[in-house]
Amino acid sequence: MHCKVTLSANAGIAIQFGGKKILVDAFSERADDGISVVTPEMFAQLIESSDFSDPDYLFFTHSHADHYSEVMTKKFLAHDSSCTVIGPSTIKNARGTHLYIELNHDFVYQSGSLRFNFIALAHEGGKDKATPHFGCVLTASDENLEEQASILIAGDAEIGSSKVEAVAQQGQIDLAILDFPWLTAQKGKAVLFETLRQSKIILYHLPRKCEDQYGYLSAVDYARTRVPEDMEIGVLNEFLASKTMTLGDNHA
Repeated sequence: MHCKVTLSANAGIAIQFGGKKILVDAFSERADDGISVVTPEMFAQLIESSDFSDPDYLFFTHSHADHYSEVMTKKFLAHDSSCTVIGPSTIKNARGTHLYIELNHDFVYQSGSLRFNFIALAHEGGKDKATPHFGCVLTASDENLEEQASILIAGDAEIGSSKVEAVAQQGQIDLAILDFPWLTAQKGKAVLFETLRQSKIILYHLPRKCEDQYGYLSAVDYARTRVPEDMEIGVLNEFLASKTMTLGDNHA
């Protein structure tokens, strides 16, 4: 089963999987120092990009400014007339007349052969733990239900989250898309190396190389040299960089 993941900036991605296109945290225009955002010039390219245009779903894990821009989202939805918007109540102002699925608790949603399992997760760090925040497991099946694959999107979940670990233990995760400290911080590595060991990994929430003022990319490069040889860990940090892979091994 094929999957393509393409980066906008920071933790913004387009996922093509299970016959659907899902944009996750795709538009951000403000962030702390050392975090890349979508500039107006980049946004203009995204609207025309085949990877980001005409999505089926627009999903926001939470409303922090490095994951969600109300202004850009409204502009995008004015350009795209049909996608469904999904997220906590804190992002609903941008939905306009589009169908909106509001997340208040764990929730399962089926769209054809693609299942969304939305999971309420504590946000990483201090006061941010109370931020309404959702991860998701996307599961796609072929038409004969003979092949199945799942993608974990953890958003800004607490690094090493026991709830993320429990979700991963419930069934095969073929691809886990995670913030980079899951590899560079000890509490993240425990889950990564033990529970998600057989999954393919994509790390993001990283700056573009030209904006890496704190050396995050060097830290990730060093950490990748110290992982088990059988682990496949990729990185997305440049605008419109993408990874295409085959997921699933008939474990449905």
